Amino acid sequence: MKDNERLNRTIKEIASKYNIETGESEFCKFTKIKYVRYVTGNRHVFKISDYLVKAPDDVLEAYVETMITNIFRKNKYYPSKVMDWLLSDEFLISCRPIRLQRSKNISGNTVGKARDLGESLDRLMDMGLVEESDLDGAYYTWTSRPNYRKVGECDILFRTVTISCALDSEKVPEKVLDYVVYHETVHLRRGYRPGEAAHGRKFKELENLYPDGKWCNDFISRNLRKK
Repeated sequence: MKDNERLNRTIKEIASKYNIETGESEFCKFTKIKYVRYVTGNRHVFKISDYLVKAPDDVLEAYVETMITNIFRKNKYYPSKVMDWLLSDEFLISCRPIRLQRSKNISGNTVGKARDLGESLDRLMDMGLVEESDLDGAYYTWTSRPNYRKVGECDILFRTVTISCALDSEKVPEKVLDYVVYHETVHLRRGYRPGEAAHGRKFKELENLYPDGKWCNDFISRNLRKK
């Protein structure tokens, strides 16, 4: 209750500067950092990721100001104060455990039945494709159930890489697994870039450094995604 009181106090103070009426907003248990706005009559109500409960007052105020001003114009960028907090060790340490707890399909293990994600990263480092700095604060895990549509996923803010256990098989060549792990690690290297295409030109330049990447993609399409 106190958290929502703090949130509504902040929203009302900032909304008043723009002559905007607000209703009772609340923190919600979203998996991602986001907010949703509803309009009832002339009142604006917000539901905001409860990760922001842990934000200092000045960060919460900057985030709320972004929400309010987005009523008038689209803004894909958080102010630097918010970005600095989202990319800080403080955010990662306090919020990633919550993010992992809410994830419905992670095993929490790097060692699978046939393949080891740690060994995959070692091979990529031996190839000179992955550096120690890429892995700083990173969390790698297999899924608990196979995902054939999305064989790898990276949550950049939470520095979490999830690899589908569909790749945890001796029938899948090591270089295919390594390609997927490398692809997701490139996302970590590129970092959080709101407003920029996830697979833009610079990303593709790095991804194309992986040998036989096209063959690996074709293998995944032929043998996994068709399932």
